[in-house]
Amino acid sequence: MNALITASYSAIGQALTRQLLHSGYRVIALNRDAERTEQQRQQVQTELPNAEFHEVIVDLGNPADIRRAIQQVYSSHESIDMLINNAGFAGDNSVELAHGVEQHFQINTLAPLQLLEQLPLHKQSLVVNLGSSAMQMVNKLQWDPQWHRVHFKKMSGPYAHSKLALATLMHKESQRDVHRQRTLLTIDPGPTKSAMSLSAAMPGWVRLLRPLFRSPESAAAKLLQIAFTPEQVSGSYLQGGKIKPIPSRSHNSDLFQWHQQVRSTWA
Repeated sequence: MNALITASYSAIGQALTRQLLHSGYRVIALNRDAERTEQQRQQVQTELPNAEFHEVIVDLGNPADIRRAIQQVYSSHESIDMLINNAGFAGDNSVELAHGVEQHFQINTLAPLQLLEQLPLHKQSLVVNLGSSAMQMVNKLQWDPQWHRVHFKKMSGPYAHSKLALATLMHKESQRDVHRQRTLLTIDPGPTKSAMSLSAAMPGWVRLLRPLFRSPESAAAKLLQIAFTPEQVSGSYLQGGKIKPIPSRSHNSDLFQWHQQVRSTWA
């Protein structure tokens, strides 16, 4: 069984990798930092000498590089049984990337969707996206880079907006015929002691409450427990193991049209 994880060396990503390897999965790490990935590979070899850990280096902020990395995955793996979109970005400002997409939306929203569309997924694969309750802070969903540059806010700004867009678009994708036998889930792991929760991109109150957050190992174990629960409803957003409604904070037709326009550039 092949599991592909983005940002496998992050706090939750590393815990997910370890737990899946212990369960017998072959893990394909899709990461940005080659040095950190090599360090993780060496740790895996020490802890689990017989485990299969493969790495592919990619910049999730670059759709063309994602396409190259996917071709590399194709060259060595016939199919992916589980895709975990764990990589996330929260910056302390808003940046418009060269292809005209706001950075949070590229990494948190569009990269997972491009991987969903272009990876060699098994027809009954499980796709897990890490969501965030921060999306509840969004009043009206905005994906315009210029708007976010003017109205930037930590956590409740483009980070929250991009996470709401991810949950909304994944729900829409779950209804397509190509994903009919797959299970697409967006799961909020809850407040976790991750590097992001310590970063300058988070409001001060997040860092103050961080000692109360759960460990990455606990968050990963809970996430996998939820993901592997039989007969989960594809397209769901789950929080605390329970299905929660995805907030309606936009004209969804506009969001879907934007997604269609962007995805036309992935080919």
